[in-house]
Amino acid sequence: MRVNSGKLSDDNQKLSDMNSNYASGKASITKSKARFKQKHHVSHYKAKPNLTTSMRKIEEVQGVSLWIFKKNNSFRRKLSSIVLNPMFDNIILAFIIISTLLLASETPFDDPNGQKIYYLNLVDTCITSVFILEMVLKIIVFGFVINGKYSYIR
Repeated sequence: MRVNSGKLSDDNQKLSDMNSNYASGKASITKSKARFKQKHHVSHYKAKPNLTTSMRKIEEVQGVSLWIFKKNNSFRRKLSSIVLNPMFDNIILAFIIISTLLLASETPFDDPNGQKIYYLNLVDTCITSVFILEMVLKIIVFGFVINGKYSYIR
């Protein structure tokens, strides 16, 4: 019985030690979490930014685009509000998907003078013009080359 009572007293001592350590160590755990957050720039409420979210946070356009459009140009600012809108990327992605599906629907056995090929070429021309428009808008907003961090050609 002495062994059991000794074991119980040891367990009780361990429990009381754990309770006192927990009570005194709670603040140090919070401090270590704060130090970790500071060191690694971690926050529970902010997601790690990716390229698209960092592009969305551009408030100032950089440089002189095409050596014509300065930072404070009203036309360039209006276009930047369009290009930086999240819906702009979604619309362009939708056009990419449509273009891919139309390219997949064309076969080498189709009649080159048939209606299907005529309409596929017509839609392909329209989608290509949308992609060219996207390129021009982004070049005006971000600049073509050597115009800051987000130039069209980096």
